[in-house]
Amino acid sequence: MRKLILGIVMPIFLQSAPAKAGEVVSAGDLYDYCRDSHPVGQMVCKFYIMGAVQGIALTAAKLNDTRVFCIPDDIGDKQLVALYIKTVQNDFLLYPDDKKEPAISLIAAVVMQAFKCTNSK
Repeated sequence: MRKLILGIVMPIFLQSAPAKAGEVVSAGDLYDYCRDSHPVGQMVCKFYIMGAVQGIALTAAKLNDTRVFCIPDDIGDKQLVALYIKTVQNDFLLYPDDKKEPAISLIAAVVMQAFKCTNSK
């Protein structure tokens, strides 16, 4: 049964993916996925944001940089998605061209601003 569900859901998910290999997902496109009422769009949003945050954190750890951001353990994916939506929504009102920027750039800026580390290296 599980394989049947995956066999049905995965093609839909793959068709709904925000970009093809080599393409950059814009901040505006990601915002649209996050605001989508369809579960697939919301899933794309959540996994993109969580993957970006984990990728940035892993890169910082590899570079031995502990100052990038410090997300508390009790902050989950729903809070990070809500933070992205709220922050870029306000940003887009002031700077509409930011919709064209790579989503990863705005995710990094949002998380680094919201979860500043108090320690210094």
